Amino acid sequence: MNAPSRGTFVFLLTPIFGALLVLYGTHHGPGLSRDSLRYVRGAENIAHGHGYADVGESGALEFITHWPPLYSMVVAVPITLGLSTTNAVRVVNAFAFFATIWLVGISVRDVVRRASLAPIAAMLAVALAPSVVHNHLMAWSETIFIPLILAGLLKLLDYAESDRLTDLAVAGVCLGLSALARYAGVAFIAGAAAALVIWEWRARPLRALQGVLLFGAVAGLPTGIWFARNVLATRHTHDRPFQPHGIDVEQIRAGVDATSQWLLPNWFNLRVRTVWMLLVVALLVIAWRRAAPKVPPDPVLRSFLVLVVMCVASYLGFILVTMWFFDFEVNFDVRMMAPVFVLVVLAVAAAAPVRFVHRWRGEMRLLAAALALSFVMLAGYAVAHAWAAHREPAQFASPRWTDAAVWDTVRSLPPATPIYSSQFEVSQYFTGRGVRELPALGTLPGPAYVLHYPLLDDAAASLARTGELRARVVNASDVVVVYAVGR
Repeated sequence: MNAPSRGTFVFLLTPIFGALLVLYGTHHGPGLSRDSLRYVRGAENIAHGHGYADVGESGALEFITHWPPLYSMVVAVPITLGLSTTNAVRVVNAFAFFATIWLVGISVRDVVRRASLAPIAAMLAVALAPSVVHNHLMAWSETIFIPLILAGLLKLLDYAESDRLTDLAVAGVCLGLSALARYAGVAFIAGAAAALVIWEWRARPLRALQGVLLFGAVAGLPTGIWFARNVLATRHTHDRPFQPHGIDVEQIRAGVDATSQWLLPNWFNLRVRTVWMLLVVALLVIAWRRAAPKVPPDPVLRSFLVLVVMCVASYLGFILVTMWFFDFEVNFDVRMMAPVFVLVVLAVAAAAPVRFVHRWRGEMRLLAAALALSFVMLAGYAVAHAWAAHREPAQFASPRWTDAAVWDTVRSLPPATPIYSSQFEVSQYFTGRGVRELPALGTLPGPAYVLHYPLLDDAAASLARTGELRARVVNASDVVVVYAVGR
């Protein structure tokens, strides 16, 4: 991996801007989803010497096995050094975004190998992509997952050029750690192994076999250690049950929705975004077919494109398998498709300077104008989103949840009071008490305190009933329904 010899200031300016944008957008704290709550509590418990654990249904600490540990481990470091949990997440996310943008620029520069604006364009496209910015405004593991993927792919390219096994081993370490950030890292390990075979199988089959075995052993070691820890702690490698089910049409629709937001922001409806995406893709195909490169194909570029294609295909296959057999709630949404977006930007930025080297024709000018228009609108949307997050963090970090009076009421209940919730992870996070998943009301075992959360979109209609329901809390009814949204 070669550092840029010229334009270092420009290469630094864009990542610095990205990091500052994240710090600005998380001024009042990062957004918190249900996944985030586990990551944050896990980081706090690691920092306090309790291991990767969180409060369970019993109210005692239980080891976490559902969510990979790396993000919590990284966030725990600044907490141990004295930062608050909120600021620890902000610092980690800002540094991670800096690394992602920097690695994008270095990757394109190393592949293109000539004076070109492609690295800067790729960095700007990622730095102001709404989906990527949003990931870094949340306490999500994608923040460290994507730079680990990029670092691993970059070292694989170094191996393709140098044939040094140390480069291959470092790539294995990076991609192996990515699987400790998100299980989807396993897909990138598989895609990279397939690329290694394609690169060398015909010319040097034994070398290809040696490389795949070394790479697989190094990349698989972190996940192996994680599963061994889980077995020792809970006698299970993980807690994701095997539950086969079909693919819903809405999950496919989510994929179209997510990819259409690569070119137009969510200001436009799905139909407009889909038409625009098809138009841009059509222009790209036409311009690509009519453009004849004046330089011979670069073997480094060819190796890079093979690597990207294999990793993207493996990742999409991983999501399909997960939806089909393990977790029906997973889909091709904006969050899951963000790594694919980054790799597509890399591939297009690396290939374009080689393909479009002659005088631009009409279709190429139209394509450039369309992409420029998309970039301006996406950049505006990303900045507006960061500004909105600056004013109020997303989801469970919103004051509607953090300042809800119901949490104090729940904490004051006698320790033996059973607590049930439709979103038990959220109740556990805010109360620090054991909370059980809400069954049917008729099956509650005796006196119980029930937390029921309406959808946030319905919160306004529910607020009118809050006073009456809280009065019933004071009267200590056997079964109490509390809407915990609103002050």
